[in-house]
Amino acid sequence: MTKLLIDVVIFLIAALIAVPLATRLGFGAVLGYLVALKAIAMLGIVLVGGAMY
Repeated sequence: MTKLLIDVVIFLIAALIAVPLATRLGFGAVLGYLVALKAIAMLGIVLVGGAMY
């Protein structure tokens, strides 16, 4: 349960940064969410040790 809570908090923080940045650059909020997800995915790959599955 705590792992899920940590994952949700990380996503919310990334979205809190990426969505306003994307809208200020003239892109939509959906693109901001996609950028946040991409950043989280890349961070996950780095934390795992660069393993590609």
